[in-house]
Amino acid sequence: MKRQVDRLDLVRAKLKANEDTLEGRVQSRTSELEKAMGDIKTLKGIITICANCKNIRNGNGHWETVESYIERHTEVQFSHGLCQECHYALYGEKYSRFKTAQAD
Repeated sequence: MKRQVDRLDLVRAKLKANEDTLEGRVQSRTSELEKAMGDIKTLKGIITICANCKNIRNGNGHWETVESYIERHTEVQFSHGLCQECHYALYGEKYSRFKTAQAD
């Protein structure tokens, strides 16, 4: 009988250790998920955008740039550059000289 009680105590101890480990993992994962949810900001609904200049009409009926609208409603920050096509369209042949100079 004593052996059975000892085995039962051992099984209970192992079960308790596994429960503690599992509880710790659940708490850790829950914390990670809560942090991730806090980092997410979502734009929802219909946004009115100008078909020509791409400005966005805000809730007050005023027009603003896409960049400023998105920066105000999310945690995104923009950095500007020129794609190859626009750079060529704006600077033409100067673009090919610029591209060559960059390669040197």
